[in-house]
Amino acid sequence: MIEEIVIYILGLVFSAILLWDILSKGDITIAKKKKKIVVGPAYIWKILFFGIFFGLIFSKIYSIVRFFPLFSKDPLSIFFLLNLGNGLLPGLLGAVFGVVVFSLIYFKENYFSLLKQLLDKASLYIPIVLALLSWSAYFSYFPLGLPTNLPWAIEVPFSNRPHGFKLFETFHPLFIYESLLYISLFFLLMVFGKIIKKEQKFNGLQFLLFFMGYLATRLIIEPLNLYSWRIYSFPVNSALAIFGLFVTALLAVKQILQTLSLPFYRPPNNKPH
Repeated sequence: MIEEIVIYILGLVFSAILLWDILSKGDITIAKKKKKIVVGPAYIWKILFFGIFFGLIFSKIYSIVRFFPLFSKDPLSIFFLLNLGNGLLPGLLGAVFGVVVFSLIYFKENYFSLLKQLLDKASLYIPIVLALLSWSAYFSYFPLGLPTNLPWAIEVPFSNRPHGFKLFETFHPLFIYESLLYISLFFLLMVFGKIIKKEQKFNGLQFLLFFMGYLATRLIIEPLNLYSWRIYSFPVNSALAIFGLFVTALLAVKQILQTLSLPFYRPPNNKPH
């Protein structure tokens, strides 16, 4: 438990450092009353508060729905049961919702422009934070992969093996799979960011591509997750990931088509005459 908390604290500190790096560059701006306003480091703690607050709420709601029999018997356990890893998708959605709330409160008239800039900038770094958080499972054995005899399988102590799997000694190391997939996503987003020139940036598209990569990761991981919430043997998170991929792909295509239709757009390889 202590090791898990340390991992989450490190994730919070790392997020604050990355957010400071994003805002300190001074390139996140909005137009207000014909003036350009720079959204700088002064807003770091406000953004973190809204993101973490709603992220925890969404993640906890997911846990309550999933573990309702447990919470109905002991309502106070809601304040002690972490289950953050298993509610990571709703937690991420909650964090995005928190950024939306922040933008509406402090920049009501220009919230959508600010929101797209913040999410685009943050999307490059979020995979690194997720890769770090996934290693909490190394200490807690939660979530745990299905039993396997593969050479890279991890041995789980008898006391940490779930009911019905006590006779199995080795399991899939989901935290390794997740961290490698998130790091791969980070490098893919870096490549995308270098391909698109600054004046031709698809505002909001980088976040959509990140979210598609995140959902694809969940789609790969969930079938191997021993604790995955299943309905009729099908992982609920996989269904959510498939639906999310479909919606996000439609939004990404729409954003690309809108940008290609703009009169100032030029393909990166074309030089102006």
